[in-house]
Amino acid sequence: HARMVYSLEHGDLPAEIQKLVDWDRFRIRCLTTKAEFRDLDRLVSGTAIPQAAWEDSLLLDPKGFLKEMEEDFFQDHGDDSIEVSAEPGLRLPVVAIYQLTQVLYRNVNDQRLQDKRYGMAERFFSGMASRMLQLNKILNTVVQIVSTPLPFPYFHLCKSLLFVYFLSFPFFIDISLGIWANCGELCCLTIALLGLDSIATELENPFGCDSNDLSIADDIHKLEKETLFYSRMIGDIRLEDSFLWIPLPHRIAQICPGVTGYFVLKTQWESNGSSPEVYPFKRIEREIITDAEFVHDDRDHMSEDS
Repeated sequence: HARMVYSLEHGDLPAEIQKLVDWDRFRIRCLTTKAEFRDLDRLVSGTAIPQAAWEDSLLLDPKGFLKEMEEDFFQDHGDDSIEVSAEPGLRLPVVAIYQLTQVLYRNVNDQRLQDKRYGMAERFFSGMASRMLQLNKILNTVVQIVSTPLPFPYFHLCKSLLFVYFLSFPFFIDISLGIWANCGELCCLTIALLGLDSIATELENPFGCDSNDLSIADDIHKLEKETLFYSRMIGDIRLEDSFLWIPLPHRIAQICPGVTGYFVLKTQWESNGSSPEVYPFKRIEREIITDAEFVHDDRDHMSEDS
């Protein structure tokens, strides 16, 4: 979403940004079923005008889409771009946060009945819900940073003042001070001021794939590894067995230094996106309670959200 914020406000998505968004869409496709991805992707590719301008094989053939994208990733498309809708509407992060909160609601244990063996205690729900609110605030801050442009009058004023200041250098040269004071120090001052001005311009949008941008891909990579680590720590082997660790394609790895692989759902990767299941093991009933008493059986009492 951070890649598309500027385009969604101005109605134009460059081909270079579209490639990066397509990679993000592929990551989401590998972590969702076909039906789930269809609902999410309409908030991304569905913004194209016309919608046929952003149609691809990602929904039906994820592996084929990855192969095509990798071959086309570094090809120069010039000034190609697609038109996207700039009308205000529901955005993908809001839907994702809503669905995460919905998962929390479904898996809260009733304080009196304790009717879900797989559920979390109710006292933990308020903390998790507050985290969702914090996440929403953080995303709003990111959108504000990306979508707020550098004011042109401020930019123009800084450049004009620097130009006038450098132009006035020859008028206060004192020959008696020597060549270092008149040339060396002024050159160092010029480089320092121009460097600060350039740095300020580069930091206008810290989200991207440049070497001086924040590495969001690296943070996601660390989160995925930590998820596997904690699943082993608590002995949840089935959680780890529900995912596969796929090596990152060589061409994409060039813009994501330090990232070696990515998470995919086992059911989706092995079926090439055709499986309607998320969990690769046998489903269980959510309600395993009769007259406020647990039904004792040999099933693994975990929810599909686990």
